[in-house]
Amino acid sequence: MEPEIKITPGYKNKLASYIFSLKGIRIFYAVLCTTAIVLIPVLFAYFDGNIDNSVLDVDVLDDYGSMAFYLIGFPAMLVTAILYANKFPEVLDRLKGNDIINVSDSEWNNFKLRANDIYSKWYYTNGPHFIALAITISLFFVFRNPNKHIWYSLETDEFIYLGGWAQLIVYYVTFYVFSLSLLNIVATYRILEVLFSTNKLVVQPLHPDKCGGLAPLGALSRTLIYGIIFLGIIVTLNVHFNYENFDRELDNPLQISIMLGYLVMAYFIFFLPMHAAHKPMKQAKEEEMRLIHHYIAGINKEIKKDFEELRDIDSDALENFHNAKEMYDITSEMPVYPYNVKTVITFISSVFIPVLLYFLTRFLDSM
Repeated sequence: MEPEIKITPGYKNKLASYIFSLKGIRIFYAVLCTTAIVLIPVLFAYFDGNIDNSVLDVDVLDDYGSMAFYLIGFPAMLVTAILYANKFPEVLDRLKGNDIINVSDSEWNNFKLRANDIYSKWYYTNGPHFIALAITISLFFVFRNPNKHIWYSLETDEFIYLGGWAQLIVYYVTFYVFSLSLLNIVATYRILEVLFSTNKLVVQPLHPDKCGGLAPLGALSRTLIYGIIFLGIIVTLNVHFNYENFDRELDNPLQISIMLGYLVMAYFIFFLPMHAAHKPMKQAKEEEMRLIHHYIAGINKEIKKDFEELRDIDSDALENFHNAKEMYDITSEMPVYPYNVKTVITFISSVFIPVLLYFLTRFLDSM
């Protein structure tokens, strides 16, 4: 018996594979470590005198949007990425266990090798570093502007802010984890494409999950919900910050771009992996319906003979016709995306919570 191969998110990327392998108490330690890192600029801002500085347009105490992101959003994003990566191999095994994919153990091991090969592509292993570095360099030039009187500016005409320079470290770490998470989701999409394109999908119209047995993919996306909610809360706080400090209403182009960016990204990260199953599900459904239709056509031909020859209709044939018609109706109602009502409601709720929070904040401010 050949040894079982394990799918390893972040394969050949030592830092990514270590992050994705964290479990239990080690995730808590990782959250503490990242929290300590993101607080370093605040510590330096204290020495800069920018914790509470009325001379600045934005000091640390005023910048609740950024603080919420670093202390709540960033840890939530890190934990969500870890949970998602840990869930994906389990979901693949559940799909195989549901007999959605009929493959031998050796074929399954070969697929896992291909999955690890996808994870090892240079754009997944080095991409997060390039993205984080590019964004950090861009922000370096943005906040080097001496006219920006905010606590994480790099310098002014008179001062060099240690907090601003320390913030560059936070930018790199934050956008590394963020891009690593997004690229990992893209990698899962590619792996699922390979799975469904190289193996015949066996649809099960009567499966209780009402997704033909593919509901585990919906469960995978639901692990992202907490990250989407917290990210939405951070977006809400920043939109409110822009309104409170810069009088930017919801119709302001910057506010609109922030909100649309969040909605597009939330949809992308939640539904992208499930879209990999759309085409094979549609093909499998059509094939199943053609098969049932062919069966019904055969029964219909026999019943027509009874009509033509003025014979009694075969009761067994009539019962088979009704059973086949019921199966046809059930199959026609089966979705061609691997998510059910529960998954859709979960996504809508996760997006609606931050929206509700925003209007609640505006209502409280008006009292």
